[in-house]
Amino acid sequence: MRTLASIVMTLLFVAVLAPEVEAQKPSGEKTVNIEANLSCDGCKKTVETGLAKAKGVKEVKADPTTKMVTVTYDESKTSEEKLVKSIEKMGYKAKVSKGDKDCGTAKKDCDTKEDVASRKTGGGC
Repeated sequence: MRTLASIVMTLLFVAVLAPEVEAQKPSGEKTVNIEANLSCDGCKKTVETGLAKAKGVKEVKADPTTKMVTVTYDESKTSEEKLVKSIEKMGYKAKVSKGDKDCGTAKKDCDTKEDVASRKTGGGC
């Protein structure tokens, strides 16, 4: 009887800790910010829908106000370069964002000649 109780307690202990052990494994997920010349909600929908279908993409959020696309993806299935090329195939200029500049709160800092030019050549708007 003691052995049975010991086995049951061990199984319960393993069952309780198993999810935490699983959560500690590296997921291979990565998030990248991509600058793209989105100019409207139609652009947002096009990019979000197109990238959501891409292999390895977990989540996509596009913001035409900040001209940023945030993508969470599985590194073993795709790469930043592939994501940028996918956006370019949709008709937009795109590049991986290197800075932490927040155009949403400091809009005047983002209105460089290049940014204004890229807005005018947006993907079909």
